[in-house]
Amino acid sequence: MGSILINSSGNSQSLISLEGSNFAANGHVFLSDVPENITLTPSPYTGKSISSGAGSFVGFDSKESKDRHVVPIGKLRNIKFMSIFRFKVWWKTHWVGSNGRDLEHETQMVMLDKSDDSGRPYVLLLPLLEGPFRASFQPGDDDNVDVCVESGSTQVCGAGFRSVVYMHGGDDPYILMKEAMKVVRMHLGTFKLLEEKTPPGIVDKFGWCAWDAFYLTVHPQGIWEGVKGLVEGGCPPGLVLIDDGWQSISHDEDPITEEGMNAAVAGEQMPCRLLKFQENLKEEFTTVEIELVNKKLTRTDIASCLAYPTGSLTVFRMGQGQNAINFNARDPTGRVWEFRLCTRNHGRYEKPVIRGDWLDYVREKGLTVDDVIILTMVQDAENGVSYNIRVEPGLELTM
Repeated sequence: MGSILINSSGNSQSLISLEGSNFAANGHVFLSDVPENITLTPSPYTGKSISSGAGSFVGFDSKESKDRHVVPIGKLRNIKFMSIFRFKVWWKTHWVGSNGRDLEHETQMVMLDKSDDSGRPYVLLLPLLEGPFRASFQPGDDDNVDVCVESGSTQVCGAGFRSVVYMHGGDDPYILMKEAMKVVRMHLGTFKLLEEKTPPGIVDKFGWCAWDAFYLTVHPQGIWEGVKGLVEGGCPPGLVLIDDGWQSISHDEDPITEEGMNAAVAGEQMPCRLLKFQENLKEEFTTVEIELVNKKLTRTDIASCLAYPTGSLTVFRMGQGQNAINFNARDPTGRVWEFRLCTRNHGRYEKPVIRGDWLDYVREKGLTVDDVIILTMVQDAENGVSYNIRVEPGLELTM
């Protein structure tokens, strides 16, 4: 992140101003009829990566110290906006409108459109944290934009605030957002920007989340079949996220025994409250078996080596430059066979095959063309990873 300086002189001229009873950006009104208890403080943060005087902090004074305040900060009329609001306890979505009445409760961000005719720039309205209080926007009377400031506890009250909203203006919405986040990062000091973070190695893995597939009906068999399908399709997941718990919610006015998972939808005005937390039995997920090979044997398989699906290669983690790995597989009689998975060390295609004890296994079991061989990997929470091999039921020989 570029260097950011703090202007302690207090003489910064902000693009955002409070002129009489109007909020203006570069002299152009975007919120009117601003109440007298609303305050505006120019941002003290400047630097090469932030336009000088582009932003200001908004606060207010209240006659009463409370744990929750709902205060109008001005009327929004006939200016297109896009916003993000929280429509469920854990989900947010996009919303658009042109007036204060079009806002949704729990709005987390508002971007006002620019006006090419008047010269009004884009303006970002961003609710913030201030001490133990959090802020959000909601629709007020007569197109007012109301800011809701709450601590979540009747024991934590306040009457005066100076930075519950940050306003930032600019001609490019993308640059505006980046600049605003840099200012807020310096102001709050509670997070880092994306460019300051080091992504964990797990982001390079292809993953599958069971919640996206099953929502509330997640179950062991479905997870097994999902992973199996991905492996067989040539896209074995590097990680599987099993969502084994979820929240049950309802509106405040609903009976506590009534499930309200689908009660809160886009456009509804009241967020839901947490009722209970449900968990699946974790022992259901202690063992997962994944099919790596399921094929009819060919003459080459019988006479030389077993062709192995390229899509299942990632299950065996070979190091860089490594083209072979040994593994043991147990047959239904309990006998353990030592196999060797090999790939070509030249050419365009890896063409993986299984060697090692494979031909001994073929002779021992009396395998012939069109017999079906099945190789699986078992992941057990207690015993780790193991492998099983068998012939299609009815053809496996006992010893």
